[in-house]
Amino acid sequence: MKQLRIPILVLIALFVLFSPFIFFTIGETEQAVVIQLGKPVKVIVNPIHQNQFEEIAEEIRSATEASVSVGNGPGLYMRVPFIQTVEKVDARIIEFDEQPRDIVTVDKYQLSIDSYARWRIRNPLLFYLRVQDEAKATLRLRAVVGSELRKELGRQSHYEIIRSSTKPIQVMGIREGEYETYNQPVHEGREVLMQKVTESCDLTSRKYGIEVVDVRIKRADLPMENAESVYRRMIEERNRIANRYRMEGERESNIIRSETDRTVKAMLANAEKERLRIRGDADAKAAQIYWEGYEETLEDGSTVMVEGFGSEPDFFKFYRSLQALKKTITQQDNLILSTDSPLFEYLNLEGSEFQDR
Repeated sequence: MKQLRIPILVLIALFVLFSPFIFFTIGETEQAVVIQLGKPVKVIVNPIHQNQFEEIAEEIRSATEASVSVGNGPGLYMRVPFIQTVEKVDARIIEFDEQPRDIVTVDKYQLSIDSYARWRIRNPLLFYLRVQDEAKATLRLRAVVGSELRKELGRQSHYEIIRSSTKPIQVMGIREGEYETYNQPVHEGREVLMQKVTESCDLTSRKYGIEVVDVRIKRADLPMENAESVYRRMIEERNRIANRYRMEGERESNIIRSETDRTVKAMLANAEKERLRIRGDADAKAAQIYWEGYEETLEDGSTVMVEGFGSEPDFFKFYRSLQALKKTITQQDNLILSTDSPLFEYLNLEGSEFQDR
């Protein structure tokens, strides 16, 4: 028994010693290609969607004449020590930022396009054979994305690149319900164009084992040398709109002032009319009282009837004339009357109190 125990312990010790060379693990974010004497013998893929495995496995088998086994998903795998090596690649989505590039549109606008792309290693075998690492893959993708962007966007107008909606652009209007609109039609828009660019980039990149997930434009600007003229036109446009608002406000202000002045004048005219009516009625009532007489209350509470001017019409005429003279002339006035004037008749009476004036 002791003689058997020693070989078993030796085997266990050798197994523990060489286990790192026999077993290897693939994580959730990893894929791998097992290389034997410079040739791939096994590929371990880690697709985002499980239903992609069969499609990728068929591509791997058709990419090489030798029989290559395909494994799926993370876990513990075996290899032949010292003969087989493992090349791991990333299974996650990778993003790279494209350098801004100038593109001339079909309507002769020069735009500076700043874009980015997201991609993943779809086929580890093709990626290892034709690209090998992410740095080289990024260089290949820059060329592919730049070419497809220039080709697709160069066939479109700048409206298609800038906008994603066919709805007319509405800018500041003069008053509510009135707008200036730019009715330049948008047939596809940026979203559709970027989808086309993504599909074409993905189709070209499949031969490198790469899947292009998305290509997007971050900014689409005019070149810096044109910025000054664009800003100047923007300032002029805003000043024009501001002046229109000022003129519209001045017009509304004049309308409000005119309406207010008209209302004030109408109110004053109505008040003057009412004042004259009330005064006329009062004068008529007073004249009636003077003519007919009125009741006067004495200190003892008794009343006595004061006889009016109705019984003495000549005296009433004389009294009213004196009232008119009192209100129209003063001691500093020089009065010139004709001999047939009713006022002259009383001033010319012999023995009149007016002769001494």
